[in-house]
Amino acid sequence: IYRAIPFLFTGWCAYASRRVLMGNSGGLSNSYKQFLDDLRESGETNMFGATAYIMEEFGLTRHAATEVVNTWMKEYRKDDQARSA
Repeated sequence: IYRAIPFLFTGWCAYASRRVLMGNSGGLSNSYKQFLDDLRESGETNMFGATAYIMEEFGLTRHAATEVVNTWMKEYRKDDQARSA
């Protein structure tokens, strides 16, 4: 049972961080979307380097910031595919 506790805690933390990061619609919060859209348009960094910018701007852990960037990339890809169809 003691081996399961770290797993359960880690799983709960991942669930809680997703709830904090996501907006009411279940997608990414608008403040994260806007920040990442603006960062992309500025050309200041490759979007694979955006995690550090999110960490600094919003005070997130590396794990949470990575979740935000990955979610943004997935949503951006969907939007891009819809626009090109």
